[in-house]
Amino acid sequence: MILVIFVGTCLTYALIRHFQVRLTGDEPHYLVSALAIGKFHSLHVDEAYRYAAAQHLFNISPVQTQIVISHHSSFAYHELGIPILLALPIALGGIFGAEVAFAAIVAVLTAALAILVGRASQMHSPWRLAVAGLFLSPAFLLAGTQIFPDLITGLLVAIVILFIANIEIEGFPAWLVLAVVGVILGYLPWLHVKNFAVAAVLVAALIVVWFRKKFGLRVLLVMAAPAITLWVLLLAYNSYVFGQWLGPSDVASHFGLATWTRIAALLIDRRQGIVIQLPAILLGLAGLWLFRRRVPMAALATAFVIPIIIILNGTLDNSFGGFSFVGRFQWEVAPVLLAFAGLTLLQLARARRRAFILIVTALGLSYVLEWIPVLANRHSFYNVGYWDPASYSGWWGFLDPFSPILGDFERPWGVVWHGDRVWLSIVFVVLLSSLVVYCLVTLAQKTASFRTSLLGVLTALVVLVGIATILAAPPLPVAEVFPASTLNSQVGVINGTTRVAQGPSGAGALAFGPFWSVLPGDYVATFRYSLQAPHTQLADVALSSPSATSQPVSLAQTHLPSTQAPSNATLHFAVHQEGYLQMRVFWAGSGRLELITITLRKVAG
Repeated sequence: MILVIFVGTCLTYALIRHFQVRLTGDEPHYLVSALAIGKFHSLHVDEAYRYAAAQHLFNISPVQTQIVISHHSSFAYHELGIPILLALPIALGGIFGAEVAFAAIVAVLTAALAILVGRASQMHSPWRLAVAGLFLSPAFLLAGTQIFPDLITGLLVAIVILFIANIEIEGFPAWLVLAVVGVILGYLPWLHVKNFAVAAVLVAALIVVWFRKKFGLRVLLVMAAPAITLWVLLLAYNSYVFGQWLGPSDVASHFGLATWTRIAALLIDRRQGIVIQLPAILLGLAGLWLFRRRVPMAALATAFVIPIIIILNGTLDNSFGGFSFVGRFQWEVAPVLLAFAGLTLLQLARARRRAFILIVTALGLSYVLEWIPVLANRHSFYNVGYWDPASYSGWWGFLDPFSPILGDFERPWGVVWHGDRVWLSIVFVVLLSSLVVYCLVTLAQKTASFRTSLLGVLTALVVLVGIATILAAPPLPVAEVFPASTLNSQVGVINGTTRVAQGPSGAGALAFGPFWSVLPGDYVATFRYSLQAPHTQLADVALSSPSATSQPVSLAQTHLPSTQAPSNATLHFAVHQEGYLQMRVFWAGSGRLELITITLRKVAG
């Protein structure tokens, strides 16, 4: 089982490297920290960054280092959980060694989780190990190739919860297992400081189970000792390096209106949402209900942990996961839901053999269908190359009205999108998920039968909301503001967030971009600028065809008159076919032109 998952992850590594998907985002910085520990035997990262730059290990420049200066030394900005795990592999085998080690860690943890699921099911058939097949979806394997703490965090949390379930079913565990669980609880915050909240829930559940089973305080100390030791070490490290116990102050959670829309997006968005990326988790929700009496504290801990993780991740500005794989912040809840999905399937195998065969076949078919675009490199399980809202996104395009791509990775849809379709999409997915979970729960109970009235009401609501969703006005983006410094340029210099050209100097485009894929509709572009020049400058909006290599076609243009104070120039234009949009400001070579911002708004679709 370990071998199957390990080989699957390694083949996925080879596949994404074949498509030239390089280590991006924070991955190089985690590996540089691992290099500092494993090769240079230090928590100071300066030498490791210099070595990585000299050896061209990553695509990072000296100014891209992520460090904290403390006590006249440079420390890693990120938590040390992943670097500690990969320190020895990267010292011995370089980047390849670290990637293989990461795949092995994911494989071992996944296999351990599958074994715990099999034991909790109390099935003695060797087929109980087949629940590992739940973890062979392309989304899971692609997540397992990304050197981030999220998936490993989720696997460790799931292992502890299934450990609790096995105590509730079988009784006293082995002493070594107790110590290992203590290490896991202590190590969770080393992966990310927010895991203190998750660890607190798990500890509370363990204490309740312990006293229910009357195992005694001495046994509990076997877990408490390594956990408390690791927590104290982390708090001491954070206090020394960052000057406060919980690490960098700028990663604190911030609640706001956008938080709740990001939370919904992490659940149902067609790129980011776990329900869409991994529909097998609906089996897990059914399993929580089915096993709520058999393993009450494990189910209750899961019911607390999942909202805590999703809500905390929704408070982060970067909730959509960076460049490496989409929706990474929902992968912390995936393993435990897949574990309960395994329990649901094994219960179905007992109660309804035909339903079990049908559901497993459908699940396997969905995995195969998801692998097709992955093998063709036409998906967006990681954010490289396919950010186009009109493109294929790892699942089927006909789902777009019900669970649309609600924003790109840099544009959380809680800020960018509005409209009835968004909220109807949320209601539709919630109702449809409820209907599926209800059917799964009923099928898994040997003596239960469907309540016709409830089934009919749920089905009718799904149909009605689905029709309303399709007929609703499509969501329109609110005004998107581009500081001039974020756009491409041929001439001039950056001054803060603006771009400035001063003559006499060569003519050219002071700003052009953002090359966004836009759908047909009516738009308004507003250029905010100041200009002191003997003659006017030109601003325009142009569109490039998605399939053509010809020059962009100008849709509208205007002249920017001279003005001492910052002024606005507005362009109304229509897009009649899909394409890539450029908003451009041209510099004629004399005077002084300062471009402050360009604002884009879609006014009709």
